[in-house]
This record gives sequence, C-alpha cells and structure tokens, in this order.
Amino acid sequence: MRDCFFPDNSFSIIHFQSIEEAETHWDSALPENHHLRSEHLKSIESAKLQGFTFRYLLIYKEHRCIGVVYLQLLNLHAKHFGDAVQLGESNSIFSQYLLTKGVKLAICGHMFRNNWVGFYFKSSEDEAMIFDVLNKYAKSASAKTKPDILIVKECEDQFEHEILTGNRFQAFEHDLLFEFQVDANWTCFDDYSASLSSKYQKRAQKIRQQGSQVNRIWLDEKQIQKHMPELMGCYLELVNRQAYKPGQLTAEYFLQFKQTLGDQFQILGYFSDGNLCGFASYILNEHQTKELHYVGFYEFSNQAFSLYFNMLFDAVEFAIQQKFSVIHLGRTGHDAKTSLGAKPRLANNYFRVNHSVKGWVLKNTLDQLKTSYQPQGPIRNPFKQELQNNLS
Repeated sequence: MRDCFFPDNSFSIIHFQSIEEAETHWDSALPENHHLRSEHLKSIESAKLQGFTFRYLLIYKEHRCIGVVYLQLLNLHAKHFGDAVQLGESNSIFSQYLLTKGVKLAICGHMFRNNWVGFYFKSSEDEAMIFDVLNKYAKSASAKTKPDILIVKECEDQFEHEILTGNRFQAFEHDLLFEFQVDANWTCFDDYSASLSSKYQKRAQKIRQQGSQVNRIWLDEKQIQKHMPELMGCYLELVNRQAYKPGQLTAEYFLQFKQTLGDQFQILGYFSDGNLCGFASYILNEHQTKELHYVGFYEFSNQAFSLYFNMLFDAVEFAIQQKFSVIHLGRTGHDAKTSLGAKPRLANNYFRVNHSVKGWVLKNTLDQLKTSYQPQGPIRNPFKQELQNNLS
C-alpha cells in the first residue's frame, strides 16, 4: 500500500509501509552495498520488533527520484522509562497523559544502531532537504500515525543552525558516542597493554586473568539458533536493569542479522562449564571500522569473570588482529570505555516537537535520565603517552 502526495512544487513524496512494496524503485536509488538497501531493511522488518512500524519514503524532484528516507515509528509510553524515573507530583497530570496516550516518535535512522544514517540523497547538496521532507511527511500522515516528535538520528555531518531553525528542528545536547582508535603500530594485545600506564596495565592483567576461565566460541547460524534462549536470557537480564528502554530486541533480530550480513555480523559466545553465560555481537562496517553492537551477560558470571571488561578488551584484541582502525562502542558504560582508552564525540542528532505538551513531558523525563547516566568527573586517560603529555 502506498500513498502519493505532492505538497508543493519543489518535490514530491511517495511513501510505503513495507520495503517489499518499494523494493524495485528503492534499490535503484541507492549505491551498491549501501546499508539502506532492501535486503538489510527486510531483516529489520522480519525481526518482529515489538511496537515498531516502518515507513519508506521515495523523494522525487521533476519526476526523478533524488533520494530515500527510512523511518521507524514507535509509540513511546511511560513503561519504556522503567521505575528509575520519578516525575514527581508536579508532573503527575502530564505523566498520566504520557502513560495513557503515549508519544508517537518518527525516527529517521535506527533505534538500535549507531552511526547508521536513515536517509540518502544522490546529491550531497540535497541532504538538507531531510528536515523539510520530514515536516511534509508529518503533515500528510494519518491521525493514527501523525508523529508528535520527529528525530533525525546520527547524521554524518552537522547541519547549520539556520537550516535547523528554519525547519523548527534543534540539536540534542551532550549526546556522546564513544570510539576507540586502534594504533596502527600495534600488532597484538600485548602492544596495547604496554601502552597503558602502570595502574591500568595491572588492572588489565587482573581482568584478563579472570576472563581466562571462560571459553570463547564464535557462533555460526546454527549455533545462534541452538543457543537462542540463553542469548536472549543474557540480553534481557542486562536490558531489564536499564532505566530507559524504548525498544527491545527479539531472538529473530540476531538471527536475521546473521542471515543477512553473514560474516559481517558476528556473535562471540562466552561459556562456563559448557553453558553460555554471556555474548558480544559485532558488526563489521566499511572503512575498517568495527561496531561492538549488543552484549549480554548474567550478573553472577560478570562478577566472577569480569565479563563486560573482558568483552571490551576482546574487542580491542580482535580489532588489532583484523587491522581495524576504529571500534564504535555506543553510549553507555562511560567509565569502563574511557578506562579502555575510548574517546567521546558528539552525535549529530536533531529533533522537532510537533505536540508541545507531549514534547515537554518527554524532554523533562529524558533530562532526568541524562543526569543519571552522565559520567561523573573527568574523562579517564589510561595511556602512558597521554599521561606524560598532561604532566608536561
């Protein structure tokens, strides 16, 4: 099913509810191996993500397709924030409104991926159109799906302030992503360890010793299917401790990714006494970058084997072995990741509130959450050279 509309004379939009409906025209507008091609989007649809629906926009100018826009739609309720958020008595009316009505999000991008741009224009000069496209889409959407908030997630480059204000968008503040730069001179994990200051070297040695008690096995498709209950158990135990959980992955998500991406998607299983007690998933990207995607572990195993810290060290070791230049580590676990040597960078995220009351409630709630997980104190510098530079 598709709905075609022509909001003005500058461009027109055709939008679809399923990638299969748009597949032929969609793929012809994209370069080969682009992350927005239909085979990748089919795997997301097939993952049966609870609460999510999708829209696929083809953008035309003078009867010529100039770009595509991918949207994930989600109705956000108070349950997505867990028990950690206390809105307070003064906000009780608004929190009840949020609980019963929800806030409809339209996300240009991927809720569960970092550095994954949700739009593509054949000419870079047209990229600033994304905000106008989303505004026009929102006006045309049915009452049932009309978004309260539009989000453009993790753009490659920053947009000028004038473009944002002209379209009533604004930037998210202080949204940090962590990245680890792999030194090209390192040939093994010992080279990385030798670059650390004495304090962090001793810490790494202790953690690696604890981690040596578990077996590590790369899981193929059949093994992923076999261990799916344990994988989901490890994942859910970690997710259920989070204050903000706007969506939840499914067993199908991991399997679909493996079937679609093949060797570009890897899951490393951590086993103790033959039982899976944790996992780390990786996505291998272009330009020699690697993403530590989702991890999961049972807390008792994490305490016994320092699983999470060993997963971070394993990510470094594998990146060195495979000659990757950058490891993308996401948002959470600031202290652990800076202790590893990762550095923060500001994510280029933008949003527009179309419904002031709902937007106010959501912003208040997210501001409270932000203060709960922001790192306290300075960013750690575990490397000898950086310590020497700071002292000189």
